[in-house]
Amino acid sequence: MEAPPPTNEELVIQITKNLTNTYFTFGAQSPQYRAVLDALRAVIEDADTRIHAQVELEVDADIEGLRALLERGLRVGW
Repeated sequence: MEAPPPTNEELVIQITKNLTNTYFTFGAQSPQYRAVLDALRAVIEDADTRIHAQVELEVDADIEGLRALLERGLRVGW
């Protein structure tokens, strides 16, 4: 059985560890450090994008629910 993909939190933790190790091994100006830092930024940006998309879906669903409630209320003559 294949293991589930890591969560964003697990990815951030692992990349942060890699970033620390790369920093102490190669230094902050090294290409290796920059590559790991870019990977960390990408994971954070991806998570942020997915969170915002999920919030938008939830808000859209709430608005649709309120519209349906309003339409029903108007039909029964509130």
